[in-house]
Amino acid sequence: MHGHNSLFCSRGWRAEFYLRIARDLPELFPLAGVVARRPEVRDRLAREWNAPVFSTVEELLERTSPGFIVSSVPWAANLPLIESLNDSSRTDGGVPVLSETPIAPELDNLRKVAALVRAGARIQVAEQYIFQPLHAARLALIASGKLGPVREANVSAAHGYHGISLLRHYLQAGMALPKIRARRVTSRIVA
Repeated sequence: MHGHNSLFCSRGWRAEFYLRIARDLPELFPLAGVVARRPEVRDRLAREWNAPVFSTVEELLERTSPGFIVSSVPWAANLPLIESLNDSSRTDGGVPVLSETPIAPELDNLRKVAALVRAGARIQVAEQYIFQPLHAARLALIASGKLGPVREANVSAAHGYHGISLLRHYLQAGMALPKIRARRVTSRIVA
């Protein structure tokens, strides 16, 4: 999305990672603004990050033209935000979204996200574990074919959806539904 203004939605420790990128690489990621509901948070963001601040996404969209939006909001607010940015009634055709994880923690909501994508919404999930050097090296080895077909993987480096993402990549499962077996392992280390 080089060369376009970026919108960073909401605030918090995750949003500040993106704000640091915009601050340090403004020629690559010019900042259109930050959205925060509470006036004291807007004041802090404007002061600490020298960022344009807005009270709503609609206000920002009326006053700027972001190339994409980073959705860094609480889980419950994420899907409604993505849906509003990609509503079929929008005259701008929808706004591309880079969503923090998880994009939707429930299966029904994941299906809604998939339907938005099928309808043309441009949505990317910021799942970064596969790009961390050790995981990326393991994935490169798997992709090289030197291990042969990988049929089993154990992951204890990440929780929940991050661990599932790593497993799917290690198994080269793509969007297929791999066979899953569970087994109980007793370890004195865990105790």
